[in-house]
Amino acid sequence: MTRRIGLLLALLVLVSFFVAEVSSCLAATRQDPGDIKIVRHLLYSVDEDDIFIPQISGMGDATLQTRINKEIEQFVLSLRNPSPESSLKGDFEVSFYNGNLLGIHLWCFSYTRGAAHPNKFDTGIHVDLNTGQVYSLVDLFKAGTDYNSRIKELCFHNETSYRLRNNNHWADCIEDDWTYEAPFACYWPSQGEFLLRADSIRVYVSDAVCGAISGYSVPYSDLMDIIDTDSSLWKAISSRGSSAIAVESEALTADDFIIKGIRLGDSAASVVQRLGQPVSTTQIRDGISYDYDDIQVVIGTRNTVVNIITGEWKPGQQFGFIATHKGICPGYSLMEVTRRYGTDSTVTHFADYDLYEYSFNADSHQQYILRFAVKQGTDTVSYIGSRISER
Repeated sequence: MTRRIGLLLALLVLVSFFVAEVSSCLAATRQDPGDIKIVRHLLYSVDEDDIFIPQISGMGDATLQTRINKEIEQFVLSLRNPSPESSLKGDFEVSFYNGNLLGIHLWCFSYTRGAAHPNKFDTGIHVDLNTGQVYSLVDLFKAGTDYNSRIKELCFHNETSYRLRNNNHWADCIEDDWTYEAPFACYWPSQGEFLLRADSIRVYVSDAVCGAISGYSVPYSDLMDIIDTDSSLWKAISSRGSSAIAVESEALTADDFIIKGIRLGDSAASVVQRLGQPVSTTQIRDGISYDYDDIQVVIGTRNTVVNIITGEWKPGQQFGFIATHKGICPGYSLMEVTRRYGTDSTVTHFADYDLYEYSFNADSHQQYILRFAVKQGTDTVSYIGSRISER
């Protein structure tokens, strides 16, 4: 009798554990799609090469959110040419979202010094927001199915109704004169891409030189006989209708002032520990400047970092920080900023800084807000950044 009671109690414990796990999973999938937002994060900006990447906020599982954001960041960085002297510039849009699945469409180019032209990329990443799994096209179809041949066959027989037209982000390279045979059939899927939509798959090839796109939009309804309707990818696509999701500009925070691992508020001892003894020290209005070869770290009266300046700019000199379209670099005076950009700016305050913001058009598609931060009580620019204009 005692043994039977013990077994029953053990069974009850297992059942309660199972119910708790199921409830947890259901709670995760029930997260309101409206709770999640995408932040347009400026990963870095050097010599006018801005690379914006999406970073998720608002997920209930903070650990999973961090893992997904890191996965997206690594995916974007993997597009850079392998040479250490290569740059990376680009942006993104949300191509699919329904609370369970997030699709990100990225377009960028990477240039290697000495090369004839940059390599251009137009690609996508699809992430399950409940598990963090990054999906490939094969995950949508039944095992053993030759889905590539089937998709190409459908594109061939539905050339007019499936065809994509003028759908690329390189305004000077829009072309409509491509054919099914070239370049689409020649390079998809070996050098081609896909993007999942609410009702179709976009399959396409992007020319690495000019970025022109050839491709098709294939309805799921024409593929249902080979789609694995029990797959996690199909369930993620079909579980909910697509939803709008906000893409927000990144707010300026103290972390934006980090240079070489030094941030505002760090102790003087931590600066020396990280950067070594300064080449020299100089008494200035803010306090004492620890002068290194390429930056100055200003230590205030409380023996903490109150300002970081990347030094005086010289023609041909490059900083590992941020430059702008009109040649202003950290270390320039505010007078030089107003001389080049004018006085028509918005001035706000952030901690001990005055933040000057100017609108400018980087290209024909997007307006940006250029930001200069100046330490209060000084006339020296110590931070330069930009954000997308909300227009």
